[in-house]
Amino acid sequence: MTEPIVEALASGLSQLHEQTVRVAKVEALVNIDADPLAAEEIAVGLGLPVIALADRQKYGAVFSCSPDKVREFTDPAYPPIAASPTGPLWQLAVAGCVEPGLREHARVGEQEDEFGWYQLREDTRIQGTVAQFGEYQSTTPGHTSMVLWVVEGEGFADSLDFWNTRALRPVNTIDMPMLLLPGADAVKHWIGFPKQVAHLLGSRPGQFSPDVALVSRSASPEQLLELASVLGLEPTEEEPRAGARFPVPPARTAPFTFRTDLDPTAWVTLERHYGVPTSFDVQIFADGPSTLRFTQPVRFNGQAGALVRFWGEPLLGLPARPSIARLVHPDAQWRDGKLQLAFLPMPHQLAVQLTFPLLPQATRQLLDDVATEHQLSSAGRLGTALAKRADSTVLLEPGVYEAAIALTTPRSKELFKRLRDLRADGDPDADLAELAATWGGRSERRYLPADKLPNVRAEDRAAALERLCALGWAERGLESLCPSCTSRSFVPLGQTSGSPQCPGCGAVSAYQSGGTPTAVHYRLDSFTDRASDNGLLPHLLVVAELYRRKPRSHFLPGPQVHLDPRGCHRHGNQTPVHDADSEVGLAVGLVDRRPGHPVQRDRDDAGPLHT
Repeated sequence: MTEPIVEALASGLSQLHEQTVRVAKVEALVNIDADPLAAEEIAVGLGLPVIALADRQKYGAVFSCSPDKVREFTDPAYPPIAASPTGPLWQLAVAGCVEPGLREHARVGEQEDEFGWYQLREDTRIQGTVAQFGEYQSTTPGHTSMVLWVVEGEGFADSLDFWNTRALRPVNTIDMPMLLLPGADAVKHWIGFPKQVAHLLGSRPGQFSPDVALVSRSASPEQLLELASVLGLEPTEEEPRAGARFPVPPARTAPFTFRTDLDPTAWVTLERHYGVPTSFDVQIFADGPSTLRFTQPVRFNGQAGALVRFWGEPLLGLPARPSIARLVHPDAQWRDGKLQLAFLPMPHQLAVQLTFPLLPQATRQLLDDVATEHQLSSAGRLGTALAKRADSTVLLEPGVYEAAIALTTPRSKELFKRLRDLRADGDPDADLAELAATWGGRSERRYLPADKLPNVRAEDRAAALERLCALGWAERGLESLCPSCTSRSFVPLGQTSGSPQCPGCGAVSAYQSGGTPTAVHYRLDSFTDRASDNGLLPHLLVVAELYRRKPRSHFLPGPQVHLDPRGCHRHGNQTPVHDADSEVGLAVGLVDRRPGHPVQRDRDDAGPLHT
């Protein structure tokens, strides 16, 4: 009952039918009697496989079964009603039919009015196809008007639109009765039927308006008014509404109202997720397959197939790409943000092995998908090594990042940039000479005392510098001044002595104090200084902030990626996207889109999983 039927026109699908297919989230198209080429073209446009009706059991796209395999049988003395395969089209749309040669728990209706009565009771064969049907999440308008479709003549358009509206209508989470009836000339002879319709309308709470929406593609306005009169309905111009109110208002009372200008499509083209859910705990192994065992919630009466979707903590953060699904299971696919597997037959106790990749493995797979070659650039290797030495989230603490930048030794590239800027501004040669004297030819790393640290609040300076030292990114020392060559030098605290020696001329120097207590200076260690000079700290700062917001993440700072200009994977000339010798210009990574989940585990652990 939830499978739509769409018409393959010469121009393709109508806008309404294309919307129907997408909202229904179908797995495949089954070609009933359309031209195969036209069906193939439609399927390509929708990104779906298409199979012939006779071949539907041969392909993995269709894992269905007879409704009797899941149906919960009622009293055999009162079977549901079905239509004759040769009967009127509207009766087939209402009740479905019993396939010739198959013994099914249904009775072929003989009287026309039976198809009205059994609709009111929701006791048709087609209704039985949603036995144990599940919706674990759906958005609905709540309570709506009863939708009464009216058929005049052959009724193809009405039967088809009624079918598709019913296919999209949530099964359990909406109060939206639907009937498909012939015109007044037939219904007026159905003894007692108008009273039963009035009884149904009078049992519904006043959450909506009007009571009935009369809809037809074939009946004229006069014919609709005539049927409304037979059913005792009165026209209204009251503003239509749907929804739910609390407390629940009293039941509606006669006279019951109708309108003929409402479109029920808007009530059913909403977000909807199918399936009967269950939850279970599973032991996850990071270095190999994990066996998932659980009791599936659907009760089958025989051999049947089913699609099973998995979601939960072990899958969080993994991109919904085909290659990532195959890492988990060779036959897996992503559907609706969940991992889908087909099972035929579907056992009561299900056991399946899945391998959950860690985020670094998933990142490598994504790069393999799009690149002919990828590796960390020289700057990227520096950044990775620096991040491994200590937790880079320390850069988020007040003043730490600014202190590291201030202690970074200017190199020739920065000197060239400053000289070019000064020359462009027309600065005198004296300024250029002063800049060259400050930076030119410097081999010693920059060092500063806490009170000279720029761009950091005074109350944060000492703590920020000490934090860098605690990480092993910086060291403490004293400044010595040579009276002979006037050069200044940084002396690590562990190497201080009573009489420091100038590293340049060898003369005995003195620790700089300026008449005040000797100040402690700080400088970056050589590795951190080099990494910072290569522009890595801003990248690590951004990565640290992303880790703070989304702890379950993984990043590669500065990969060098080669793409095929023709778009063919691993073929053609290699085109460098990033120059490995320049500053880091690219960072890739996976970020979990859901908040509040722990970091990806690299040990055995357990976590909830759902299907």
